[in-house]
Amino acid sequence: ILLEECLRSGVTKAKLQSILGSNFEVLKFACSCEEDCEGDNQRMVGRVTDTRTGVCIDIFAYGAVQTPRSWQKDPRYQEVTWWERRNDHADFTFPREALLPLRNDTFAGRSMMVPANPRDFLSWEYGQCLGAHVWPWRILLYTPHATESLLLILALRGAILLLGSSGMNILPAFILILCMAGTVAMLQ
Repeated sequence: ILLEECLRSGVTKAKLQSILGSNFEVLKFACSCEEDCEGDNQRMVGRVTDTRTGVCIDIFAYGAVQTPRSWQKDPRYQEVTWWERRNDHADFTFPREALLPLRNDTFAGRSMMVPANPRDFLSWEYGQCLGAHVWPWRILLYTPHATESLLLILALRGAILLLGSSGMNILPAFILILCMAGTVAMLQ
């Protein structure tokens, strides 16, 4: 949420709850933290949960950088307007253009407003490496039968490790491969 718009609109926890309806529960909300403001929770102005799925959504306040960091004064950034997440111990700052203007998009099958450039916005907090980790998560993303494939791959990897040990009987490894193949066949 943009801090200035939040303050200007006078939105409250009760108002947000009435707008969202019964499918969501507003656990906390205020334009600046008023409840549950200890530690990590201080940086969140709100938290909403979807009562159907249990998914929690943290709400942060954003605004123009109050005190420019020394690195932001570098000549290569002279055309950049810097913004920050307010009350944030992690010092999350980013170019305004990464967030604004917000745009409509679909996420998890629902229409919602997202940053102007989500990848750029997230990379300022999490770094440039936003893809799925190669092992084993990328297998889960790009394989139609991800669970079965992962089980089989893990079993084969274990069998290879067992077979690779010198002087080891290959029977346990062979039994492991057969058991995993049977499990995969049953799951399909």
